[in-house]
Amino acid sequence: MRVFVAIKAPDNIRSFVLQIQRSIPLNVRWIPPENLHVTLLPPWEADELETEAIVQKLMKIDLPKISTRFKSVSFGPSLKEPRLIWLAAHPSKELAALKSCIETALEIKCPERDFTPHITIARFKPGDFTKFNIKDLNIDIDWNMEIGSFALIRSMLTKEGAIYSTIKEIG
Repeated sequence: MRVFVAIKAPDNIRSFVLQIQRSIPLNVRWIPPENLHVTLLPPWEADELETEAIVQKLMKIDLPKISTRFKSVSFGPSLKEPRLIWLAAHPSKELAALKSCIETALEIKCPERDFTPHITIARFKPGDFTKFNIKDLNIDIDWNMEIGSFALIRSMLTKEGAIYSTIKEIG
């Protein structure tokens, strides 16, 4: 099965996102509120036994109270070839430390690249961007998200998008 580690978006962020989604007149695949999250470790394949061991390791992590602030709604991950609309967060040493702690506990090293905390709120094919009547999307926001838990999540890919189910919430 495909699994990943993420912080699920709380109700206040989900409500804010719904307002934003309704205000952007683009033909994209909007992410349902129940699937909104900040990815800490990207998806990888694990079987049932591995998943049980992963949960045990994650449960040993002491999660401090963390908060993060989202600063903008924009196209991402790059302006050269955008394929997402996302909420970008301010860089957070605490969030990066949590990600590193989870990588160490699971003995997983993610590919070397800057950790950009964000919540994807829409997806589209890169080629569709040329058809959009909006090319510059940059909405300033100042939303705070309190982080009291993270989760191991199963991801099942379908033609309509991913279906997520929480295996275990920690914290």
